[in-house]
Amino acid sequence: MRGLCVCLQPNFLRNVSWTLSNLCRNKNPSPPFESVCKTLPALVYLVQNNDMAVKVDACWALSFLADGQEKQIQVVVDSGVIPVLVPLLAHPDNRVVLPALRTLGNIVTGTDDQTQAVLDGGILPHLRNLVTNTRPTIIREAVWTLSNIVAGNTHQVQMVIDADLVPVVIEALKLGDFRTQKEAAWAVSNFTVGGTPEQVTYLVQQGAVEALCQLLDCKDTTTPTVILDGLANILKMREHIRESAVHSD
Repeated sequence: MRGLCVCLQPNFLRNVSWTLSNLCRNKNPSPPFESVCKTLPALVYLVQNNDMAVKVDACWALSFLADGQEKQIQVVVDSGVIPVLVPLLAHPDNRVVLPALRTLGNIVTGTDDQTQAVLDGGILPHLRNLVTNTRPTIIREAVWTLSNIVAGNTHQVQMVIDADLVPVVIEALKLGDFRTQKEAAWAVSNFTVGGTPEQVTYLVQQGAVEALCQLLDCKDTTTPTVILDGLANILKMREHIRESAVHSD
């Protein structure tokens, strides 16, 4: 199919990209993944096309394909699309940035290895830039992506720390719109689960506790529970640190 796309005129490519996007989007019922995954080589090619409509629809198609179980995500990773998508996070048009970010965000909901593939692709500097985007949807997607990354292993949590992204998450927790604050609360809570005592201590030093507490009275039914879980994990970790210090003496 990729070979066919190379020969097609721009107008026809737009139709192809739009059709693939709608095919992959359909969830009622979803088409067999074994069938739609055969479009991946064409989509990887189309997402590199200079035509805006082609690129946008191809990115959305990839995001739908990556929205699934770990085996499905692995097929997307194996297509080699990550190094193609990461640079698109710096694209000047948010219509490209959003689906590219969504695809990568869906990938990091998978295994630690799948998350590491995205990290190795260089996503973190882009996420730092995206949380200052003028479009709230993109800020929220960036924070959501970070929340899934810090749900990984301690090495991945440390990569987020080293990229100086923790202050960015705390800032989103304090000043973002409510939907962004919810994602930031998840990010902090996930951090407290996967982080080492030293990493969680750093999180607290950045003002995580104060930022979490200011959202405790929100009317959302889920967020206070997420916040309380995060605060409980912080208290348990601090108790663990205190006990370790006593025993070492």
